[in-house]
Amino acid sequence: MKPWMHQSPAEQVAHIMTRIYERRMTTPSGGNISLRDQDGSIWVTPSQIDKGKLQACDIVCIAPDGKITGYHKPSMEYHFHQGIYRVKANVRAVVHAHPADLVALSLVDPQADFTCLPVLDMTFTPVGRAPYASPGSAELGETVSAAFEGDVCSVLMENHGIITTGADLLKAYYRLENLQHMAAILICAARLNRDHHWSSSAKVLALTLHKLEWPRTTSQPLQPHQQDAAGELVHTGRRTYQRGLYTAVSGCYSMRLGADDFLISPEGGDWLTLDLQDVVRIEKGSLVHGERPSRYAMLHRRIYQQHPFINAIATGHPVHLMAYAVTSEAFASQTIPESYMLLGRISRFPFETLYRQPDQIAASFDAKHCAALLDHEAVIITGDSLFQVFDRLEVAENTAASLIAAQALGSARLLNTAQMNDLNETFTP
Repeated sequence: MKPWMHQSPAEQVAHIMTRIYERRMTTPSGGNISLRDQDGSIWVTPSQIDKGKLQACDIVCIAPDGKITGYHKPSMEYHFHQGIYRVKANVRAVVHAHPADLVALSLVDPQADFTCLPVLDMTFTPVGRAPYASPGSAELGETVSAAFEGDVCSVLMENHGIITTGADLLKAYYRLENLQHMAAILICAARLNRDHHWSSSAKVLALTLHKLEWPRTTSQPLQPHQQDAAGELVHTGRRTYQRGLYTAVSGCYSMRLGADDFLISPEGGDWLTLDLQDVVRIEKGSLVHGERPSRYAMLHRRIYQQHPFINAIATGHPVHLMAYAVTSEAFASQTIPESYMLLGRISRFPFETLYRQPDQIAASFDAKHCAALLDHEAVIITGDSLFQVFDRLEVAENTAASLIAAQALGSARLLNTAQMNDLNETFTP
């Protein structure tokens, strides 16, 4: 595949539509996306062509004068794309899809609070709402265009789906994926406890960490052994993304190299296309390789400084576990032996602790406490190796999913004290 910046508009549209389909955010015939070229032309997906097999040659071009070029008819909904471009001068890409959880919200709760996880919506722009109108109708174009007035970047369509926009197709795609991830979390949270409101003033704190700058020394290339470590980090991080434990641009992995020397994934790096040369190295508090480290780099560094036995850390946003992070419900790992032995008791901290008392979070880890849940933020998993951290993260998510599923059947039965003591005596060295 060509590097993104060298792809033609038609190639970009086909690539993103295929990615949306592969992430199960639309069906073969559903959804449509467009890209506005510099000359004002709009490249749009065709009507009734398999979205999982689109090629660049399938994409239709609509010139500024309205002339349509291509082998197929353009999507019947291209009119609302044109309307959005008229309203939003800075928008160059529009994505419309039907992810199941966002569609569920459009059916039941159009007032869903998408600010509950600021890490998944760092732009803090509101999600607009559009009332139902028939697909392809002039009314739909009018209601959608009106919903995008002001600083709105995304619109939830009543009984229909979601529309996201961006300065390019990747930004519009990331916004779609993050909103779908949050919708899944909100639905799981509603099964636990519908009361998951929180103070919107926390947005200010989130932006503070997001904008943290690191001092830089002379850039140093990664040495062969460091390249091997970076490759392992990228492989593990991509596998984690493919398992749905965070979105393309939200999760984070790090790996210790020395006493105060570690590798960490970059802020905003796309796990699907991340290269080992994108990995950031931080030594003694300064950047020595890479550009911008993950927003969690400071917390990871403090954990490494306090605990020499920890050699790898992950920060993730798995759907079922994050449902606990946005509610007041307590999470328990003592469901099955594997969960209890791999996770121990998970610490929990209020949202503000990450920004005001990160050392308190770092101090909570020890040989029997490898995980911490940060309200409205993330889960932090530590371990001796990247594999152990990945394993624990997936076990934590499976445990949360089991607990939430069990609620439909009755009260979950947890391991009792005698059973936990037996496990500790039998399996603890």
